[in-house]
Amino acid sequence: MAPSTPEVAELTATITDDAFVVDGAWARVGMQGGMSAAYFTISNGLDQDDVLLGATSSVAQATEVHETYDAGEGMMGMRERESLPIAANSLTEFRQGGLHVMFLRLTEELSEGDEVQFTLEFENAGDVTVTAPVRMR
Repeated sequence: MAPSTPEVAELTATITDDAFVVDGAWARVGMQGGMSAAYFTISNGLDQDDVLLGATSSVAQATEVHETYDAGEGMMGMRERESLPIAANSLTEFRQGGLHVMFLRLTEELSEGDEVQFTLEFENAGDVTVTAPVRMR
């Protein structure tokens, strides 16, 4: 199954003119050794496309960009995205049931009220460090 096109946010955020912004980030609670995920919106208000190449974080042994997809017969699947195009003058929403950053094999417990830092690696914008509050949902 071919990778899907990034989802465009519906009125949950606005494009920031002439800027590349990651906003509205939050991460799910997770147990040490388990998994968590981060959600946010990327606003690319520039006239140049970009590509999300990956993500890193010290809170997990592996940090990956994932997407949820329809696997057929009422089942959903999840797969890693090696790269993700971010169109010029667009919003790309990372949300539950869609695109997200996955933290695998957490090196520490993530409790409600904590903050988690991760870095998104872009082809043109470079590294963007994000701080996200941890919450249940």
